Parts: sequence; structure tokens; C-alpha cells
Amino acid sequence: MNQTFTPIVLTVLLGLLSFFLWQNNQKKAALSAGASRWWLGLLLVLALLFRLLVVRNQEGNEDTSTWLSCLITIQHDPDTAWTFLNYTDSRPLTVLPLVLASKLGLPMDYAGAQVVSILLWLGTFFLFYRTILLWETRRYALLYTWVLCLFMGTTNYADYVSYNSEHVGVLMLCLATYWYLQNEKVGPIGKVKTLLLGLLLGSLLFAKFQNIPMGLIIGGFCLVSFLAAKDWLRAGLLIVASLLPTLVVNGYFAWRGEPSTFWNNYFWNYFYYSYTNEFSSTAISDRFHPVRLGFFIFRSRFHGLYFIPLLGVLLLAVYYVGRYRPSLDYFQRINGAFASLLLLASVYAVAQSGSLFDHYLLYLLVPFTYLVAWLVSFVPTPLRSYLLGLLLVGAMVQASHNMLTRLPWSEPTGHQFDTPLVEYIKKNSRPADRLVVWGWADRLYVKTRRALGYRMPHSHHLLMPSRLYNFREKIFLHDMEQNQPALFVDAAVPGFSIMENLLKPHDSFPNIAAYIRKNYRLTKTIRGIRVYKRLAVPL
Repeated sequence: MNQTFTPIVLTVLLGLLSFFLWQNNQKKAALSAGASRWWLGLLLVLALLFRLLVVRNQEGNEDTSTWLSCLITIQHDPDTAWTFLNYTDSRPLTVLPLVLASKLGLPMDYAGAQVVSILLWLGTFFLFYRTILLWETRRYALLYTWVLCLFMGTTNYADYVSYNSEHVGVLMLCLATYWYLQNEKVGPIGKVKTLLLGLLLGSLLFAKFQNIPMGLIIGGFCLVSFLAAKDWLRAGLLIVASLLPTLVVNGYFAWRGEPSTFWNNYFWNYFYYSYTNEFSSTAISDRFHPVRLGFFIFRSRFHGLYFIPLLGVLLLAVYYVGRYRPSLDYFQRINGAFASLLLLASVYAVAQSGSLFDHYLLYLLVPFTYLVAWLVSFVPTPLRSYLLGLLLVGAMVQASHNMLTRLPWSEPTGHQFDTPLVEYIKKNSRPADRLVVWGWADRLYVKTRRALGYRMPHSHHLLMPSRLYNFREKIFLHDMEQNQPALFVDAAVPGFSIMENLLKPHDSFPNIAAYIRKNYRLTKTIRGIRVYKRLAVPL
């Protein structure tokens, strides 16, 4: 089949399956547990197969290069624990799935990272299904799960396909949500699970700072549930366990003699990123403007075709619930309050930094769909069927667009200079040598398979005014001296490094320029990109 015919056929098949699932929901007979497992397996396998169709060994989003370069460094350095916590951009749990996949033999290039991303999303879909199943029928749980599968299974958008920290964070949040709601619906969770839930919530920081608002909502609801039941033991377990990851990691940094490194990298770095104008020029008060938020969430054809119908279904369901005020039991009320606040916390997390990066919107996908599922559950059957049909049509419109407009990712213009530069780096260094790239071109670490000589794959923190500048410069010079990278590449060249508005050559910074002059010599210039070799390394 040709390239035009194949996606049309696949899209028609997805539409037929969606129609079947919608019709299947009209049946009054309960779906057996065995049948639902088969159906869930089929939906997840289809999502996997459709995503595998677009896997490519190519950088779709520069963040993937960041995580792969961190992985390369962990594999290179025998001091594994320190490297894992200190050379992963303060997000070690984002890199952990890549480490585990590499241990299992999966090649860790861009394609391998995309496969790991798919597997993480399959885990998210499974947990979403189990969560819906706590209070809905199997047929409805399958339908809502399929809606998510249609979106993430068919997307070819680089920001969503490329491996990133949101994929790990969303999975962790889904697991925490499932355990909390299990506690509310089924009965008090066991002490071991309470301990694990606390550890999970306390570990969200180490996947991404952005996870914290949602983690506070989940943890807060769970703690209130324990306190309301006067279950002091579980309340204490939850609190202690949630603090434990930070206390342990902070203690480890203190043992290594760098407690300030922990607080500056894991907390203050992201605090200033989120709550000041160091990175984003957008005023704090403007970041939550409804017009700005609406534009961000609904503007793009890569996700707006999903979110707009979802919003329509939500508003119609809100209108019905508000007008007819159905009677709600305790769990239904607490579930609705939780779903609403979780979505609001997710919107807050997405908007707080002021940066309109589309991959942030992945945080909205599950809570938005979950809140719609809760609202629609109170709508009577005839209208409910229409709302579910509208939801499926919206998901199919997005999936059809994803399938029928797939194009190869275009190679950024600046990447055309990669080949001679990568060849020169490989020729003038050994696989065991380290590399430092000044600027923001993390892909060079991936393409050369050289470990980081500085704990950050990119130097943007050193390129902009910040309250942490003196600390960051000190750390940079410390790492350069300790690791003695064989090559220093000044890639702060517009068109080659991203974030062009931040770019400044290294010799704009006196202390750094003095260190490079003393310890390195210029050996090559390629299209304005300067390569320096350490004097102690034979030419």
C-alpha cells in the first residue's frame, strides 16, 4: 500500500473500532472481567503499534538529547549515585527509565528513548483505566481509556513523541491518584501501600519540579482522609514517607560536602524559573490570564482538536449537573472535588513558569479527561450516549488529523553543521574522554557518545543574569577542573544552538574565559563554532 492509502485505511479502522466501542456502551449487560482484560490489552497494543509507526532515530525535541547525554554520563562514570543525582539536570527519575531500558539491552538512541516513552504512556493508560474502574463500569472505563489511546497513540508531534520528563511525571501522578482513590472507594489502603504512596509523592520532585502542585493535591486529599478517619498511624506514615526522599538526598549531598548544591539545583533553580522573570519575560500576573491560557491550550492543531471537544463535553455536562443537581454520595462528591482541583493544579503547573512549551500540556491530558468522565457519569442514558459520541468524534478528528498529516520531521538548518563537528570531536578525543559544549546543543553529546564534563548538558544558566550566577560559575569551574574534559566546544552560535536570545560566547565571562585560555588551546573553527583542546591532552 502506498503512503497515502495506508494512513487512510488505518484511520478508517480506528473509526470503526471507536464506533463499535460507543455502540457497545449501549448494552445493559455487564462486561465480564476476562473480556475487559482482553479489550484493554487490544487497545493498549493498538496504541503501541500506531506509535511504533512513527519511531525514528532523530532529535524531535532538544530535551531528549539532555536526558540521553545524562544517561551517557551515568554509563561512563563509576561514581554512579553521585552522577545520577548530580548530572541529570536535577531530574534523576526522568533519566531512570532510560537507565533501566539500557540495562535491559534496548539501544539508547533517539528511537530507543521514544520506545521508552511509549511504554510509560501504556502504563499511564492502564492506571487510568484502573482508576475509572473504581467507580464506573468496565465498558465506560474502556471507552475513556480508548480516547486517551487515540490521542497519544496516533500523535506524530515531536513535542509529544520525544522522550521527556512529563512522561515520567504523569505516570507517577496516575499511580498516586489510583492509590488515593482506592483508599476512598475500596477502603483504607494497607500500611505498606501508604508508605509507598508517601515515598512516591515525595519523589515527584526528582522527576520534575512541575509535579509538586498535583502531588500536593493528591497528598492533601489523602492526608485529610486519614485524619477524618482518625487514622493517626497512616497519616504519620504518609507524612514521614513523603519527606523521606528529600531528607535522604539532602543528607547524601551533605555527606559529600555539597548541601548548598542540593538546594540551589533542586529547589532555588526551579523556584526562580517558575516565580521570577529570570527565564521568561512574561509578568507573573499575566501568566494566568484566561485569554493567554486559552490560546496556549486550544490553539494548536496538534492538541486543540482534542481539547476543544473535551471542553465542549465538559461544559454540557456541567450545565446538566448544575441544572438538575443530581444526588451525590460521599465518594462522588470527594471524587468530583479531587478531579476539579487536580485539573486546576495541573493548569497552574503548566502556566506558572510563563513558558509556552507544548509538552507541558501533557499534564492536562489525564486530569481533563478524568474530570469529564466524572461529570458525564451523572448524565442520564440518552444524553450521556450523545456526549460520549461527541467525545469520541473529537478524539477521532484529532486522530485522523494525526494520521493523515504525518510528515517527516524536518532537520533544523543548524544541524547541517553537525557532521563535520561530530567527526572532528570523535577524531580528537577518545570514547572515555569528556566533552563540554558551551551553548545549548546537547545533541553533540548524543552523536559523539561523549560524557558530560560539566554537570549540565547546556550552559544557559551561565548565559543569563541570575541570583545563582556566582554559584553556577563556581560549579562550572569546579567541574572543568575535576573532570578535565578533553574538548571544550563554544557552540554559542545563532542557528546552531537553540535559545538564540540567550547566546553569548564563553569569552564574554572573564573568569570562564581566563580558565579556558589557561588550560585549552583553539584547534578548530567550523562555521563559527570554536573547538578547544585541553593542553594536557596530546594533539
